Amino acid sequence: MMLFCLGRQAWAYRTPSGKVCCPENSLTAASLPGWFKAEATVTGVADGVASLSAQLWFRDVSNAGTLWKPLRWSDLGEMHGRRIHISAVATDLQAAWHVHPPEELAGEEERFPFQLRLPPGNESAAVRARFLFNFGVRADARTVDMCVSEKSVHIDPQPGREMLVEGEARTEPLALRPGSTRPIPPTDYSERHIVGTLPLGGRDADEVVGGLPITAALQSGCKAEGASCWGAQLSAGLLSDAGISELRSALAACDAAGAAEEQQACKLATTLFEDGGGGGIGSGNGTATIVVIPDSGFACVGLNVFVQRAGGMNLSGMLETYLTVGAHAIVARMGADELQHVHLAPPEGFSAIVGRSAAAECLMAFPGMGGGDMMPPPAAFGPSLIGAWAVYQPGTYAVYVMAKARAFADAPAGLLAPTFFISTAPGR
Repeated sequence: MMLFCLGRQAWAYRTPSGKVCCPENSLTAASLPGWFKAEATVTGVADGVASLSAQLWFRDVSNAGTLWKPLRWSDLGEMHGRRIHISAVATDLQAAWHVHPPEELAGEEERFPFQLRLPPGNESAAVRARFLFNFGVRADARTVDMCVSEKSVHIDPQPGREMLVEGEARTEPLALRPGSTRPIPPTDYSERHIVGTLPLGGRDADEVVGGLPITAALQSGCKAEGASCWGAQLSAGLLSDAGISELRSALAACDAAGAAEEQQACKLATTLFEDGGGGGIGSGNGTATIVVIPDSGFACVGLNVFVQRAGGMNLSGMLETYLTVGAHAIVARMGADELQHVHLAPPEGFSAIVGRSAAAECLMAFPGMGGGDMMPPPAAFGPSLIGAWAVYQPGTYAVYVMAKARAFADAPAGLLAPTFFISTAPGR
């Protein structure tokens, strides 16, 4: 038996059930891997679609000991539009997915089904994937009764709204399709792409239809003059306090742009790094963007995605909210199990979220589900989106951006999903 919260504590509180919480037995953002775990299994493969089932567990900590308990569907609450967000990346980085379990599951259900459309092409090629689950946990529910630190990513209870805390868990690589052919590694490392969109449906048109993957086919199957094609460019660099200060100064300068519409367009087009729209966005197969990081290994890397419609049109209001935020991204390290889910926001929203110390805010504000929406984006925004992610090891990372392109008279709405590569290297 272990006794928690005895003696003098920095803080303490009681859950609705009367359980005493203190730093010793409370979840923090840094300790997520020790509080949750996940398992995914393939239940069948037919017609190029893999059917899977996932289970999630949480660590129940009490004076009686520690016990791993399964999370039921009713134990989960919505964070960013869904109870569970499933990010998957093929181990060869050729494909990525972002899907959710069906919403009509029974409350006592402990297994959460979902489907992934396998990448097109060589049917004899093996497909293995890693999975990241982000989910909202009803911490005060009697079946959970979890102690939550202010250092966790959470939504505080208010009248009519219960306590929710971010849960996060990863799995070991899982074979989605057996095969003997060795897959071909990525060959296009360009920072500029012309890509098509994935079809969207479901609630709020936030579900990728049929569990389709993000692959290079979105680029190779798109013509620059096509109405449904988009240009996208990624800029990246260390997220420094000086960079944030420059961003805020640029946004403030937009207030002198003229009419209110011009001021808003100026702010939506502001970039964190070099102008993403300069010279037009084309396609190529250059080298990965290189970001020099400190020798310690940890760095907060800023991302700036700039988008254009076909023909090089830079229009404000090209994008819509996707799962309650400006955009989402999956980041995976080549040759390793590292997998993260991050958010991007319009420049003004990003500037409002980040505190005075950019590096200190990196872990809390952007990786993971990010808790409540501190700065909801406007109804329509773009062409600039800004985000960040925490880097712990040097290496090459794939960044799968997911932004919702709004409908135009000549093109339906869809998920704009370019893939970029960033190499991080220790400082010289």
